[in-house]
Amino acid sequence: VRFSSLEQNKGDSLRRQVALAEEYAQQHGLTLDRKLKLTDLGVSSFRGVNATTGALSTFLRAITEGKVVPGSVLLVEDLDRLSRNEIGNSMELLLGIIRQGVEVVTLTDRMRFNQETINVSPLPLMTSLFSFYRAHEESALKSHRLSSVWGHKREHAAEEKMTARCPAWLTLAADRKNFKVLPERAALVRQIFKR
Repeated sequence: VRFSSLEQNKGDSLRRQVALAEEYAQQHGLTLDRKLKLTDLGVSSFRGVNATTGALSTFLRAITEGKVVPGSVLLVEDLDRLSRNEIGNSMELLLGIIRQGVEVVTLTDRMRFNQETINVSPLPLMTSLFSFYRAHEESALKSHRLSSVWGHKREHAAEEKMTARCPAWLTLAADRKNFKVLPERAALVRQIFKR
């Protein structure tokens, strides 16, 4: 289970991904391994962080250590849950998992990626290539837009504060140009420093 923003935890992402995995496992006679419960909640796969430091890295290590044996199946909602990294890195990740004898199944379209399916037909690999391309482009566009928004905020920070986040004894003024002191909270902070 992976989603890139903790904000998504408020939605249906976690429940939906778990339900899809349980349904697929039941329909195909698979047993879900509930001991190796790995979730990347709020971990981005855009630059591959999930594969290097997130729960996916733990899963990849478990494959190489033999805890996840050949013939196992990795269920993901869609390939973009596996990776949104650049296409080459994403394909390398997918093929590396497959080469170790672990099948990858995308639950939204029920595509199976294993040694047999990729050697019999080029369609699964082509599908994965386009999925990874779409996922990376989508994330790159979002990243560019966010950078642009924050760049604009930084340029105009003297005129308008970038964010309402501030120490608890302050609050952002209605005009967003400065912060106002909250007297009762400031008094408490002064008291703490005195003590």
